[in-house]
Amino acid sequence: MKEKIDAKEWAEDFTLFMSAPEVSPPLAIREAIFGFVHRDLNPSVWLVLSKLGSIHAIVGSLSLILCSQFGMGRGDIVMQAFMGYGMTICMAVCGALFLGLTTLVAGFILSNSELKKMRKTGYSPIALLGLASLVVFFCFGAEIVLGFALAWLLGATLAGILVTEATLAFKQMRIQYA
Repeated sequence: MKEKIDAKEWAEDFTLFMSAPEVSPPLAIREAIFGFVHRDLNPSVWLVLSKLGSIHAIVGSLSLILCSQFGMGRGDIVMQAFMGYGMTICMAVCGALFLGLTTLVAGFILSNSELKKMRKTGYSPIALLGLASLVVFFCFGAEIVLGFALAWLLGATLAGILVTEATLAFKQMRIQYA
């Protein structure tokens, strides 16, 4: 076999390649590839919620080191800093920290299509995760007052939305400049 091919041979090979008839892959392979791409670009809400919930179980538990929300956990660093602004503000900040950290970590783990699915569903996975967290706190014996719980949920949901949007913007900017 020759080591170097001259320009004429390249041109002949290219012409031969271009004149070859188009070959379609088998239908089963095309459908399998289409299904894979479709699932990757359009994840189910349940898949996104399960991934987000798994991330939240770890990150949310660790965030209790910083803030003892509804008497749960050992941390009081954030509580001491924000209690001076009132209990309602403190609860909103604790909620923001609780779900904000989760969505920050999720922003690095979840794909763009999974983050966009959260946006497309009106951020229902974030709100549902906040409600589920309140239920878990209650089940573990936390004393929950409706007004404070609503402030906590508002802070948690707003932080989750803002962090998710910031993550999507960051990822989009990174793609544009890559």
